[in-house]
Amino acid sequence: MLWQQKNDDTRLVVPDDIQDLSFRMSCQELPVDHAWALCQTLSQQLPWINDEALVGIHRIHGASSGNGWNRPEQSNQTFLQLSRRT
Repeated sequence: MLWQQKNDDTRLVVPDDIQDLSFRMSCQELPVDHAWALCQTLSQQLPWINDEALVGIHRIHGASSGNGWNRPEQSNQTFLQLSRRT
């Protein structure tokens, strides 16, 4: 079976009250379980986010394979190796 793609020109429209923030990092690895430390650090710099019900902080995700590095599948591995494109 060949791939069939619809010619549907429906586009997602993001409301004006939604904002994304991204930032540059300079490191080659992160703890696999970095979500709490990331949340705490951002809360220290931006204390108002703790009181905002609609704020979400997403974990940093690396590519499943980046420059030959793979996300650790085993629970005994503690660091996520990051590629430059992460």
